[in-house]
Amino acid sequence: MSGRRFCSGPLLLALSLGLNLFLAGWLISGALLGHPQTITLPEPPPEVIIADVARALPPADADLLRRNFASRQPAIDQARQTYVAALDHLARVITARPFDAAAFHQAADAMHAAHQSERTLFRATFSQTIPQMSDAGRAAFVSNHFGHPDDHP
Repeated sequence: MSGRRFCSGPLLLALSLGLNLFLAGWLISGALLGHPQTITLPEPPPEVIIADVARALPPADADLLRRNFASRQPAIDQARQTYVAALDHLARVITARPFDAAAFHQAADAMHAAHQSERTLFRATFSQTIPQMSDAGRAAFVSNHFGHPDDHP
């Protein structure tokens, strides 16, 4: 009996070509449309983030949020400065000749720790603020930053 032999070579080649064309198209379209496939560091400054969140809240909850962040502003500013300095140092390490892998890992770890410190202050401030917010404020927060409030029981 002579059966057809399945040959996976052409199938794998077609799949590989399709994947490569998809990725190339995605990257090119992003570049042409002004949406580069990169991560922008650092994130917006804390005051920009807080202003964005506050705009979505009822006035009393927005004032509460601003007051709670203002009370921690010196610590948040210091954490932010440390994070930006760590990013700058990491950029210098990456562009140094010759490249030093150990220095890269050390600088990347320092940048990550500085970023975590800044995020921890944000989380602590939100943790302090959210229990004090009105139900409408919590719903507005979730709706504007996590999708529709009905999606989050």
